[in-house]
Amino acid sequence: SIGMAAITFYGVLWLLGANDEISAFFQISLNWTTYIGRVLVLVGPVIAYIVTYRICLGLQRSDAAVIGHGVESGVIKRLPHGEFIEVHTPAAEDIEAHLRGKEAIPQVEVDADTEGIPPRGMRGPLGKLRGRMSKAYGGEKIPLDDGHGHEHGEEHAEIGPGGDDRSLTH
Repeated sequence: SIGMAAITFYGVLWLLGANDEISAFFQISLNWTTYIGRVLVLVGPVIAYIVTYRICLGLQRSDAAVIGHGVESGVIKRLPHGEFIEVHTPAAEDIEAHLRGKEAIPQVEVDADTEGIPPRGMRGPLGKLRGRMSKAYGGEKIPLDDGHGHEHGEEHAEIGPGGDDRSLTH
């Protein structure tokens, strides 16, 4: 996300290098292209950061879903009460090993000791900022767990190898 914000910042500056050509081609006032460019230099990287960050979280969620639920098999089963579900198969060992092999970005230690004194480098305003940035940037945002990911005990029925209703378990 930080890299995408930097690329956007540079791209807007590069584009503004030709604001006279842009204003002549689109027949817009040169002042308006300059004002719009000033706003885009500040707002563009923020929007790029937010969008890229949300995309990365979505990718982490999909990785967690592969570990928790498995891979969609394309087989649709109907439960006795009329609900249709898709049967999931466990992820291949190499895929699961790859997903579990990703290391989280280490975080700076910001916790105070038993006496309530923070570590030496985290005491000033710059250290506090460093700790907040490390907390925001580091660590794993979406944990990979082995559970099914359903909250409050809500579970789908699992389908056994047989094709009849007797193979349903809860």
